[in-house]
Amino acid sequence: MIAFLTSNPFIEGTESLNPKNRLVDELLFNIKKRNARGLFITAAPDEHDFSVACRDSIYKGLKEIGLEFSCFHLLDGQNAEKTQELTSNSDVIVLGGGHVPTQNKFFQKIHLRKRLQNFKGVLLGISAGSMNMAENVFVHPELPGETLDPHFKGEFQGLGFSSRNILPHWHKLPYDILDGKRMLQDIILPTTSDHVFYGLPDGSYIFSNGEREEIRGESYLISNYQIRLLCPDGATLVLQVN
Repeated sequence: MIAFLTSNPFIEGTESLNPKNRLVDELLFNIKKRNARGLFITAAPDEHDFSVACRDSIYKGLKEIGLEFSCFHLLDGQNAEKTQELTSNSDVIVLGGGHVPTQNKFFQKIHLRKRLQNFKGVLLGISAGSMNMAENVFVHPELPGETLDPHFKGEFQGLGFSSRNILPHWHKLPYDILDGKRMLQDIILPTTSDHVFYGLPDGSYIFSNGEREEIRGESYLISNYQIRLLCPDGATLVLQVN
């Protein structure tokens, strides 16, 4: 199985895929089957119209670079009972972006980890979808009120396709404020004594072929209250297998 853990695969503000760091070239190389069968799995299972719009955007972007699909289904709360059928009959599966805990809860409900154990195609994660691809997911509060909620849970079992916890949209995090707190300095860094994160700006991603993981593009290692550049834009870094 080939996996792409992206921050955002689109050029911001468009439905066109971002060619930075060879993402488009890698997708074309690894999705070799003509008339492939596609599936978009949402992060918002109860928001059908939103999920349809997200599915249509990624389908348009993949089609624009020359990929052909015989179908591109949506999996959300309205057809969750078809998870086994849809996943087993797909060559390309896209995990959408959104609220990580909501998506994780949906993945648990449809037993997605089990359903994808023998998946041999291409898996493309977008933001939250990439975060939920980790073996063990650790997520920070991201919605108003979550930093104040004593019952907020940020640790989950993920899909198990990566040993890395990523922080997508890294270039925006230093400027984000949530519940009056600075996202990077006040919310994220205090957790790095126990957790290690990989910061990915949009246009960067982690590539996995099941045997190795590579960071493609600008990326940062966040651990022990420190932030350091791992890889510059345009370069590749092979990650040590954990």
